[in-house]
Amino acid sequence: MFVILVSIGFQTGMSGKILTLEGRKVDACDQVATWEQITHAQSIDGSIVQLAQNEDSGPQLFYSVRCRAEFNACRGIEAGIRSRCETRLNPIAAIVVDQNAPNGIKWDVVLIPGQCACAEFVNTTIS
Repeated sequence: MFVILVSIGFQTGMSGKILTLEGRKVDACDQVATWEQITHAQSIDGSIVQLAQNEDSGPQLFYSVRCRAEFNACRGIEAGIRSRCETRLNPIAAIVVDQNAPNGIKWDVVLIPGQCACAEFVNTTIS
């Protein structure tokens, strides 16, 4: 299955100009997606936790998405606007080691690399 993008027009806000995209879609930032065994991660409360790994059931694997070239400029951004590719973290449920839990483990929400986004840095002045 493939998609052909022929022509799309839309209003761009107050300027009233129409932006037309033709041809193929290209991501602003290249990304790499892999299944990873992650041993330590940041929980949503900010602490670093150890992810439980069980010899009987196997390791915890996470689908991870990262920028191929972290902090490089984004592709296709207007001249004069600073930009960079950044890996963003997604909250994911995981089993973590907890010495205070009755069986030594508990469910927690940890932050796992989950997307590559283009961040633009636009100068603004507050009057």
